This record gives sequence, C-alpha cells and structure tokens, in this order.
Amino acid sequence: MLAKLQQFMSDERTKRAIRSEISRRTKKAEANVGRYESQLAEVRAKIERGTENLALASREDIPGVIPLTDDDIPSPGRCRDAARFVRERGDVVYVQDVADTLGVNKAFASTLLAKAVLSGKVRNLGHQKGWTAAE
Repeated sequence: MLAKLQQFMSDERTKRAIRSEISRRTKKAEANVGRYESQLAEVRAKIERGTENLALASREDIPGVIPLTDDDIPSPGRCRDAARFVRERGDVVYVQDVADTLGVNKAFASTLLAKAVLSGKVRNLGHQKGWTAAE
C-alpha cells in the first residue's frame, strides 16, 4: 500500500496536477481577499458616516439616548416604586434594601432596579456597589 502511494506521488503527472491545484486555490484565495477587503472598506465607511451623524445629531433626536419617562415603562409601577425609594433615600441603596422595603425577594428587586436603570431614573454604581438616583 505504501509502495503504491509512493509511486503515485512520485509520478510527474501527479506532481503537475498537485502544483496546478495549489496554484488555482492560491489565486482563488487572493481574489477573495480583494473582495473581502472591499467589503470591509464599505463597512468601515458606513461606520464612519454613522459616527459623524451621531456626533452631529441632537441628543433628543436619538431614541436610544432619550431618557424614558415613567409612562414609557409598561409595568404596574413596581420599578417606579424602586426608583422612588432610591431617590427618597438619597444615598447608596443595595438590593436587599429595596427588597425589604418593597416586600419582594432579592431577584425581583434586582429586576426592578435594572428596569429603573433603563428608565434613566437610577444609576448602577457597579457590582456590589449599589444604586443611586440619577441626576
């Protein structure tokens, strides 16, 4: 079996076919690189235009940056209660404080605080550092 493989690989015709295939695949890969580079250039140009547009736009015109009001949040008001508690407390508040005050478990209090952060009413200070009212 090994002798047949050696004979096949030493044949000049086989060597030419292998070289030809390598050359063909190399040219194809080089052609694809050019196509991918042009696509990348287009994407970079779009990102640059978007960045310029974002820098020139008014903050009020960008929905992703506009702070939400209490009416924008479709909930029965529990996250509003959490935000109100944080504002009234006026100091750093932790999940356990919110859970105890609202009479809910810590997981639900954490969810309420996350919604309050999204509404722009509360600011998260970081992992285990608590929450404060947004200015």
